[in-house]
Amino acid sequence: MRDVENAELHIAGDGELREHFNQLIIKENLSDKVFLIGEIKPNEVPRFLLSGDCFVFPSKYEAFGFSVVEAMSAGLPIICSDIPAMQEIVSDSGIRVETFNIDAWATSMQLLISDTKLKKELCNRSSERSKLYSLDTMSNGYIEAIENV
Repeated sequence: MRDVENAELHIAGDGELREHFNQLIIKENLSDKVFLIGEIKPNEVPRFLLSGDCFVFPSKYEAFGFSVVEAMSAGLPIICSDIPAMQEIVSDSGIRVETFNIDAWATSMQLLISDTKLKKELCNRSSERSKLYSLDTMSNGYIEAIENV
């Protein structure tokens, strides 16, 4: 975040590493750019997502990625790790980054800040692709799979 101009990072969620992250934020002098929001109630997630300009998901491992689909449904451009689950879910509707390439993460965030045309295009792609993972689509897929067995 030090290298990303005109940006803040709001991290939702809670867990055993919260204090570690808080100390790291202080140590790196990022208290004015990185904010630990804590746990968000399910009914408040859409409002939280819509308050942001993009959704950054640097997960090393993920079986599916419900939070990414939620962000896509909200029409946010996605920057995520280039892991198998995100390759499938996000595909070319977002920016996939090597998990441990810190410079690439910063560059991707700065790109979305500076390139409004790309940001708008990724918002549209993200929103459209999220429809593949809607409740109706997923339910119908499961029903069809069961009926074919």
